[in-house]
Amino acid sequence: MIGRIRYGLGGAAVSLILTGAFYRINQIYPPEMDKVVYSLMAIFNGILGAVLAVLFSKLYGLAVVDPLTQVGNRRFFFTLGEKQLALAQRYERPLSIAMIDIDNFKAHNDAKGHVAGDKLLQRVATALQRNLHNSDVIARLGGDEFVLLLPNTTKEEAVQLIHRLNGPVSAYLSNFGVQMSVGVASFPEDGREIETLLNRADTKLYQTKAVPAPGVLRVVTN
Repeated sequence: MIGRIRYGLGGAAVSLILTGAFYRINQIYPPEMDKVVYSLMAIFNGILGAVLAVLFSKLYGLAVVDPLTQVGNRRFFFTLGEKQLALAQRYERPLSIAMIDIDNFKAHNDAKGHVAGDKLLQRVATALQRNLHNSDVIARLGGDEFVLLLPNTTKEEAVQLIHRLNGPVSAYLSNFGVQMSVGVASFPEDGREIETLLNRADTKLYQTKAVPAPGVLRVVTN
């Protein structure tokens, strides 16, 4: 939002400068030049608006999108998470988050190289994103950690979602031979702040790692 205001004000300032310049031209040249001057003003303002829109879009994308996986980044998750949590508190709705960590990712990188590791991260992000509801959001927190933001979702529903994702995600990652541990935390029972929920989900994730279980996505249910 701050970036949008900043670029909007910048565009307005440049537009005012151009308008002032054209007004000065209009004072110098005869009245029959009015149509030409105003046509030029319209053209320049249109071009300026289009350029600023593209620039803002690219800069905003760089700020909130993870460049490797093309899903939201950590900043995106916390910004959107705070907004969704505020809505959940206001309307007394559930909200869940699911932290996902690729088991033994370092060993995978060491054995197959960083290029293969990057490809795995991209595949994981794609596999999850393709099978989520429209209202659900995936972000990469960093390294091999991803998080799902699940509005209007209870803990039981979040666990059910992870189980449902197992089939399509397993099929999409069949050539990689990896497992992922998942920890789920929900508002309000596990906390009333995003940081608290994230820490709770992280604790659950490491509990999952200690419990052998089949499937690509493994999650504890208590």
